[in-house]
This record gives sequence, structure tokens and C-alpha cells, in this order.
Amino acid sequence: MAQPLTDVEEYDQFGTPPTTQQDCDFLVDLMRRQNAGSPRLLDLACGTGRHAVEMAKRGYDVTGVDISEERLQDAQSQATKLGFTNCRFLKADLRDLRLEPSFGYAYSFFNTFSLFVDNDDLLTILGKCRSCLTEGGRIVIEVGSLWCPIADGKFHNDSYEQKHDRGTLIRTVKGTLRLARANNVYRHDRVIQYRRDGVDYPPEDAPATQRIYSINEWDLLGRLTGMRIEHVFGAMDITHEITDPNSCDGKPGDHELVLVLARQGE
Repeated sequence: MAQPLTDVEEYDQFGTPPTTQQDCDFLVDLMRRQNAGSPRLLDLACGTGRHAVEMAKRGYDVTGVDISEERLQDAQSQATKLGFTNCRFLKADLRDLRLEPSFGYAYSFFNTFSLFVDNDDLLTILGKCRSCLTEGGRIVIEVGSLWCPIADGKFHNDSYEQKHDRGTLIRTVKGTLRLARANNVYRHDRVIQYRRDGVDYPPEDAPATQRIYSINEWDLLGRLTGMRIEHVFGAMDITHEITDPNSCDGKPGDHELVLVLARQGE
């Protein structure tokens, strides 16, 4: 039986949240706050280019990189249809990223960095990203923050079922959430089944392991790769800055960590 949908369809339909405008508003607000002007932008793990195309629409020069050829082709097709010459896409593994240090800002939004559970990979990626930045350039990284639900006892081993209805396309996810007992990772053991145009497709195993970061951890990661934390936000909102990461009185809305790391001298 043929696949129910392509990788691009899966990514666009179910793999990204509807936050593109908010994410790009945040990035623009941040650059204005830092008097950055109009720097060249590097979109890390850009997928089908939702952020890169939007930032190009706003007048910025953007380069998107991703490991998926299919997603990059879709991104380039969007940019071409819109007539953008200030937006380009390159295939690259972030662990082997080799670009000139010409970018004022690099960014990775949504959950890409949450998937890097291996320290060697993570340090390599951060080092490669840093090498693409101009002197004083910055990397903006969004990861999910689970510390509030953990503190409230709402994040724990559990089973779940989700149904995502897109009209003629329905995705059902049945899974088990398990937290590691000796490390800051958790695992989704998932089975995904699609129903398209009334046809049920065979279920597929789709396990995923993700990392739970702390601000202290990012501080160490930055120091090890020639960067330092400049700002931390609890949401994609420039007014939602976390000024005391050691406070035990976090806001209920602190469900993300948005970190701004600045490149330091050699």
C-alpha cells in the first residue's frame, strides 16, 4: 500500500504549530531591541521554510538549511513563486555546517534542539552554528520548557491518545510517555495511524526521545562553545523575559525557553 502522505505533507499538516507570525514578530522585536539593523539571517533546520519565507517577506536576507531535500524543494518553490530573491535554501546536516561567518543572527524555532540528546552532537552543532556568525552575532533557540508542569506534578509517566482531524485526512496517535530515571530526557513510544479519503493505512511505530533543558545547562553549553547567554524568555514574547532563572515562583505561562546566545571573541 502506498504511503498516506508525503514527508512534506506530514511536516506541514502535523509537524509544525501555527505560530509563524508570532515567532517572526518576536525575532523582529528582538533585533530592534538590540539595534541590530537588518542582519543576514540563518534559519537552522528550516523545514519547508515557513519562518525563512516570512522573514524574507519582511525584507530580510535569509538562508535556510535543512537535511531534507524534499522539504527544501518545497521551501524554494514557495520563495520562487513569491518572487523572493533574498531567500535561498541549502541542504546541510547541522553537524557538518560549513558557511562563511556572515550571519548576524541564526535561529531555530519550535523543537529541533529538543531532539539533540547526544552531547557530542549538540556541542558540534553549536560550534558549527557559532562559526557562521559575524563577530558579536547571536543564536536564538527555542526549546520546550517542562519545569512548570514538572513542579506542578503534571508531567509524568502516562498513556495518551490524540486525534488530529484535517477533513479527509485524519491522524490518530496512541502513545506512552516515559521519563528517564537518571537523565534529563523523556521518550514517547508512539503508534501513528492515518485515515485518508476513507482508507485506513497500517499503523506505524514512531518513537521519539527528547531532552529537557535547564537554563544552567545552556549556560554551560554556551561557555563550552564560545557563547554566552544574553537573554532568556519564557515565551515568544519580548515582554516575557526571565530575569531570575533560579526563582521558584515562575509564571504559569513559562512553557518555553527562548534563549539568545551571543558569540564571544576567539
